[in-house]
Amino acid sequence: MRALTCEALLGQLVGVAMAQADTGLPPDLSARLKLSAASRWADFADAHADSAGVSQSEREQIILDLSKLSNTDQDREHTVATVRDCLDNAP
Repeated sequence: MRALTCEALLGQLVGVAMAQADTGLPPDLSARLKLSAASRWADFADAHADSAGVSQSEREQIILDLSKLSNTDQDREHTVATVRDCLDNAP
């Protein structure tokens, strides 16, 4: 599930950055956003999702959950922490 979350979240934020929009991330994390980071997580998720028992509907739910916009400080802090973890611990 973590790999799928990282794949979806990093992919979404890379798209935002490529559109020249504000990612809402601190500058140090925005500078580290690269398509390669999302694709490494995607490869890892594809290789391990079946063995971990993650269904396609669970994958789709993760993407839906991450696509919801929220303006709360707590949600922004959680997003920043998740992105930092995904970038620091990429497969």
